[in-house]
Amino acid sequence: MGYDKVEFINTPFDELLPGLNHKKYDIAMNNFSKTKARSIDYAASDSYAKAAFSIVAKKGSNLKADIDSMNGRKVAIKKGASAERVAKSFPGSIIVEYPENASALHAVETGEADYAICGNLTTAYYMTHTDDDNCLQVVGHSERQDDLVVYAEKGNEELIKKFNAALSDYKKSGEYKRLIKFYFGDIEKQS
Repeated sequence: MGYDKVEFINTPFDELLPGLNHKKYDIAMNNFSKTKARSIDYAASDSYAKAAFSIVAKKGSNLKADIDSMNGRKVAIKKGASAERVAKSFPGSIIVEYPENASALHAVETGEADYAICGNLTTAYYMTHTDDDNCLQVVGHSERQDDLVVYAEKGNEELIKKFNAALSDYKKSGEYKRLIKFYFGDIEKQS
């Protein structure tokens, strides 16, 4: 993108977009679904991935991703994430918020929650790199797929243009596909 130095600032998810407003950083990236509401307040990049939500349960639990099975069960989600929309489509489930997706998935591993609903890429990463005991399984997916984008402050469209150009070049180079495989493993196999 033509910058000599880039600083990454690890920030809780629900503070990322407000941080743009307070000029704490120039761009926010964390599996943000592109929404009409966010696009009113922020400049959005081109989509860098499509993502559905994975519904995860403990392996061997025989839990299914349907309204009857999830009724009265604890469903872990990341606070402030679009996963809440999916969780609310299962009336009767008990939604429990966690600060990060990893915490929500870990809650299923420990039995603190029955299900977790997280983005499929996040779930794939966790299951590939963190689920050492191989105790989680994907039991369902949301039907809707969201475009994942990065956001910048409204008025900073020039930065978004640079990001989009760099993203396009990166995808054309083949490096994008290699990194998807490295970080997320075989996504199809985990479905």
